Order: sequence, then C-alpha cells, then structure tokens
Amino acid sequence: MKNIRKIILSFTLLLTLLCVVTTTINVKASSSLDIKEETINNKYGVNYSHMNVSINSSSAKNVNYFSMKTDGVNSKLVTWAKQSSNGAGIDNATLTSIAEDYEKKHPGWIVVAGINADQWWYQHTGTDQVGWFYYGKQTYYPFAMDGQNLFTISPLGSSGNGIAITNNSANPIVSVTDSQGIELQIYDKNNNLIATYSVDGYNQTPGENQTMVWSGYVASTNLFQVREVSTTNDLYIVGDAELAYMNNSREYPTGTVYNPKDSFYGRGEITSITKTATLAKAQFAIETTNEEVKEKLAEGVKVIVEQQFVPTDANSAESVTGFHTQHMSNGTVLSSTAAYNTKSYPRSIFGTKEDGSYFLMTTRDIQSTSTGGTTYSETNELLKYYGAYNAYQDDGGGSVTAIYRNEYGTFDVVGESTDAGEQRSIFSGLLFAVRDSAFTSTINESTSSSITINKKSTNFAKNVTNVQVLIDNRTIEITEDTTVINGLEENTEYEMVVKYIYKEVQYEALMYATTKGYSPGLDFNSRHNSIVVTRRQTDDVLKTIGVVFTVNGETYTMGDVDEFIIDGLFKGTTYNISYTYKVLNTETNETFERTVESKEYQTLSYEIPEIVKFETEKNEKRSRINITYEYSDGDNLVTKAYVKVNDEEYELTKKYGTLKVENLDFGNQTYALQVVLEYSTPSGIERKVTSNQVTYEKPAHEHTWQEATCTTPKTCTTCGTTEGEALGHTWQEATCTTPKTCTTCGTTEGEALGHTWQEATYESPKTCTTCGTTEGDSLTKDEKGCAACKKSSLSVIIISITALTSGLYLIRRKK
Repeated sequence: MKNIRKIILSFTLLLTLLCVVTTTINVKASSSLDIKEETINNKYGVNYSHMNVSINSSSAKNVNYFSMKTDGVNSKLVTWAKQSSNGAGIDNATLTSIAEDYEKKHPGWIVVAGINADQWWYQHTGTDQVGWFYYGKQTYYPFAMDGQNLFTISPLGSSGNGIAITNNSANPIVSVTDSQGIELQIYDKNNNLIATYSVDGYNQTPGENQTMVWSGYVASTNLFQVREVSTTNDLYIVGDAELAYMNNSREYPTGTVYNPKDSFYGRGEITSITKTATLAKAQFAIETTNEEVKEKLAEGVKVIVEQQFVPTDANSAESVTGFHTQHMSNGTVLSSTAAYNTKSYPRSIFGTKEDGSYFLMTTRDIQSTSTGGTTYSETNELLKYYGAYNAYQDDGGGSVTAIYRNEYGTFDVVGESTDAGEQRSIFSGLLFAVRDSAFTSTINESTSSSITINKKSTNFAKNVTNVQVLIDNRTIEITEDTTVINGLEENTEYEMVVKYIYKEVQYEALMYATTKGYSPGLDFNSRHNSIVVTRRQTDDVLKTIGVVFTVNGETYTMGDVDEFIIDGLFKGTTYNISYTYKVLNTETNETFERTVESKEYQTLSYEIPEIVKFETEKNEKRSRINITYEYSDGDNLVTKAYVKVNDEEYELTKKYGTLKVENLDFGNQTYALQVVLEYSTPSGIERKVTSNQVTYEKPAHEHTWQEATCTTPKTCTTCGTTEGEALGHTWQEATCTTPKTCTTCGTTEGEALGHTWQEATYESPKTCTTCGTTEGDSLTKDEKGCAACKKSSLSVIIISITALTSGLYLIRRKK
C-alpha cells in the first residue's frame, strides 16, 4: 500500500480515475512479451501460471496468474479481512494469515490461491466533517465479506468504484456505484431474516415514525469516543456486538442530517432495553418511534444494521471489493496517462474472462532488491496474453503478495512483497476457496500401486457422511476413517472427486494423492571379474519378473530369479549398463515395462577374499568338532582368518585345512561355528567376509524337578532350568524360646523373645509373663505359719528385726 499522508494525494487518486480513456485494441497475445519461463499447474480447479517474462525489453518480471470458473456452491471467489477480537473493527494481517483466518471461520472450505485486495487507509486524518478518514483501517471503496456491507462508499465522496462478485459465470460481476441508505434487519432464533426497515440516521433523536442508530465513533484524536444517550423512548441496546463500528464517522450535532456516505455496520443480539446508556466499543443502540418496529424488538433478538448498495443486486453478493483503475471493459483495453499508472510498480489485478471465469494476477520485478513492477501499459500486455475480458487494479506497491496452496495444506508465498521477502500486513485479500474434501493423503503412506486416505480430525470432517471417492474411473464407497485404494499406476498423481453429504446437502471436493515410483529392487555389487545383481521385493503387489541388461553393447538376460551374475568382465574396468525390466501386478496379472538409462559401473581393482569351503563334523564320542575349510585370497588382502566358536576364536594359519575344536560339552552346551576373514582393501578400508553359521544345539531332556521353596523357584536338577516363582515365606512369629520361623521352609529370622519372670508366691510357682511357662514350685508354710525355706540369711533376719522395732517405735510416738 502506498504511504499516502496528505489529502492532496487522495485528490490525485481522483484525477487518476478521470484520466482513463477508452481505446479499442484486439485482445490477443502480444509479440512484446519475451517469456523466459512459464510453469503451469492445475489443481482444485484453479489454473495457475507462474511466469518469468520481459515486456518490451524491460527487466524480467515475476508474474503470478490464477483463474477459475466458480459455481458458488463448491468453489468461489471471496473477499476476506481479519476482524478484531473485540468486534470493533478490522486487524491488519498478512495475506497468509487472512487466508488461514478464512478457513478457520468457514469449516468445510479451504483456500487455494489469493492476492491482496483493495487499497485501504491505515489511520484517521484531518478534522473536517466530510471527505476525511476518521476511522482507521478501512478500504477506500465499498467492501463486503460474508454478505456484510462493512464499507459502502468512498470516504473521499467519490462514486463507489466497487465490484460485487456473484460467483455466477453467466453474470460474474455487478458494478457498485453508490449507497442508498441504511437498513435495519431483524432475524428469528434460527437466523432467518423476518423483517427489514429503513434507518433514518445516526446519533439523533427520531422524529415521528422514525428509526435511528446510536453509536460511538473515532474522533480526530484517533481515540474512540463513547456515546452518552438519554431519551424518553426505549433504547434497544446491543451490548456485546459481533461487529459494531462506524467508519468516516461524524459527531452529528443536533439538527445535522446524516450523510449516506457515512457508513455504519452493526450486528448482534439485543441485551437490554433502557432509556439511558453509555455506548462503548462493540456496542450500539436502536431508538425508534415506529410501532411496528417496536413490536419486533426485544431482548435476545438478533439485528443487523448496514448500508445498502446501488444497484440493489449487489446487496445479495457475498463479496464486494473496490478498485482504483479499470484496465479492460468487455474485451476493450482502456488506456491511462495518470502519473501513478505510468510508473513501474508491483500491481495486484483481478477481473473476469469472457467465459465468466475469474482471474487474479500480481506483477513485480524479479530482482529481490527491486521495488519496481509493471506500468499500466505493460500490465495490459499481460492481460491480453491471458485473455482478460474485464480487469480492475486493486492495491499496488510494496505490499503486493500472491499465495498458493502447497501439498502440505499450507501456503507458499509465490509473489513476495518488497519487504525483504517478508509479507506486509494488509487490510483484505481476494481468495479462491473450494470445498474441503475432509480427507488427507501423504506420500509416506503410499506404495507403488496404492494410496491411503485418512479422514481429518476436524469437527467438520466428523460430520461428513455418505462419502464416495471417484478415482481412476472407479467409484469407491468410503466407510472407514482410513481407506487404502489399490490397483493404481506407479509414480502417478491422482485427482480424486470426493462426494459427501454435510448438513443434509451434497457437495463435491477435489483432493490429490500420489503413488510412489516403483523400484525394481535391483542391487549391483561389483567383483573383480563380474557384477552380481540381486533382486529384492519392494512392493506388496508389484514384482520385477524379468530384466535384460545391455553391458557395453552385449546383452545379458536375468529372467525371474533373485540373483544374476554378469561375468566375464575385467578387473578395475568401467562398464556402461542400461536395462529394461518387466513388472507384474500380482493382483491383476497385468505387466508393464520400464527402461533405465545407461549408468557407469566399475569392477573392483582387487579380488575380494572368498570362503570356498566350510564343512563341520561332530564327534560326540571324542567331544570335538572337525572343521574342514578353504578360502581364496588372490591379492593377499586377508589380515586375519579364524573360526569363531561361540565367543572363542581359533586362528587359521593356512588357506585350507582341517581344524579340530576339542573338549566340548555337547550334553550341556550349544555351539555356533562360523569362518571369518578380515581383510583390508587397497585403499585401506577394513572389511569382513563371513561364512554361514553352523549350530549344534544341546540335546533336549526330561526335567527332574526340585519343588519350589521360599527362596528358590521350581528348579530342574539336571540343567538348572527354573519354572514359576519361589513360594515366599509364611511366617510364625517368635516366641520366648523360638525366633520368627517360616513354616514353609524353616528359615528363621531374628532371635527368640526370652522369658520375663514373675517370682513364685505362696499361690503360684515362678512364671513367665510372656508365654506362661513355670519353673519350680510355689512357696510353702510350716505349722507356726512361718515360711519354710531351705536357707536363711543373717541379713534377712536383721532386716526383719529392724522392721519390727521400727513399728513399735511408731506406735509409742502415737500414744
């Protein structure tokens, strides 16, 4: 976008429009084009031409051209801008982000290609009431997306300069010339339009039988000004609008009649009804004295307020975009002498062909450091080459960008802005969109004869039913999330038509998948006097069944074998080998033939050591194995030769002979034997040659089992094989005389508890308080009642006398 900062440049734009004159020129390819290179693709119904071209000996230009005949049901040309999250306007974004946002907001659609669209104003200017951009981030001209008439007239006060896109090839465009006023639309709970009424103005108290809309606005300070409203009528407040903003807004003092060129758009549900309100961003209110309108307005009712286009046919269009210069009209080329058009700039062009197809085109100098592009007349030469019928210039300059959908479902920037390869943030894009197939396919899951398609995990894909895929003149019913389609040609890209039902409507979409190239599976291994060709299976269905080699003019036929030797060759010699092979489809019994161009192969300059003989004989009686061997080493490259028996190596000192390996235990041991030659090539690379391996298994036997214990599983006493698990301990807790003991195997743990004794009394013998064990007898008494004991101690007698006399003393004191 051009960085226009002064109003004088806006008037220059108007002069540009006035300087366009009509010149009748036959529309055909011009000899002034020197096409260096042109690449053409056709996917999803979009024809894409990428061209490197010089025009009238100019510097090379990078041109991207997309064309498509849309039907409005399965394919369409749309406008799109990225709306602010708060519903209060449009956010600038790169073209890629705009395309991704469109896909996000439109499940079931994918974007195939796109260019940047209308010119736009990035900030407010001036303080006048008319003819200035009060509202930042708005287009110069009419703009609608998803049928929303967001901007309806040039804020410069000029005519509309807009094109409504119908996606009907019989009548693909409708010119938007003016605005006819504001309309209030009322919807039911199912989002069906039930009534429309004229709106008489903005931000004014309605007169008799009138309807007004109240909204805040952006002032000359570029700040949003809230709207304070107080009235005797009801205010129907949309407090959380999906969208609500006024561009080129004015204060509208009392008594000022609204100007239809001031555009407001609002959409949302009525959240409250009051007589006083402060309207902030993403809010607006309706005030009416029309009784019929009042009857239909209530909380929860959805309303839309928008300007209406002239002619009225344009109001039914899903997309409207503006333009600043028309290049072609109904096959007639228009010329221009305006200063901007005579300069070399990157340019963004859209239009139609005579058959009703739409096209999008961008131009730019091919040098990455250049900010140039094409002049007005050079652009017209390109338009003639592509057969344009009507053509309009959108945004030009450094922001011009073109994107194209790649095989991974993302976007390649095929036409870069002048910002060092980066995309510039813009206002809106023109996008070719087609129905999403709901399936994907990757080359990694393909084979030479099949492709695999997988249903996407999106909510849209999950709700797709009755799926049919048309491929290779076949119709396949798809009932699973993953489907393999067999019987296809190798190395071929297939375009598939996917038919499905979504929300009770049948749609068609295109998707693409590629089979892998078939590999014949032939490996060439050079020897000093031959080349050994081995065959391996590379596909579950296809098989190489015959090969004919041409080696320096001589023919060798391999046939249906897994190994073939091209022999009779000379050491260290280069041979040119080409070959033709046949491939059998094992499912259909069909065959096809492929030819591989000549390629150089060289025999080795040395003879690879080879194991000629390796025989073994087991002598069980003498516990040994006799090994007879022989190897060749014509160029004496072997550095070590040995027989490997399990992990032991037995060196071979001769090129042939017999080796005896003794003291073997065949009853209990398995033995694996192999001859190994280690050698070094003339270039110093260390390599090995090994024989096949011979194995002598130890004999099978009947197990003699020792049953499991607490610590050992069931075990064979013959060979030690175990089975199952150890039983595990079952513990009996420790007693005074026995430690903690396993009742299964007798294992003990810890120590016995030990007795805790209570001394004998006259009633019971000495007793353990833990387990109740007794020892000895209870105490006995003589006839006088004294304790009878076997021994008396003098100390005991003294203690007794002392206790007695103490007692007598206490009695005496008491008296």
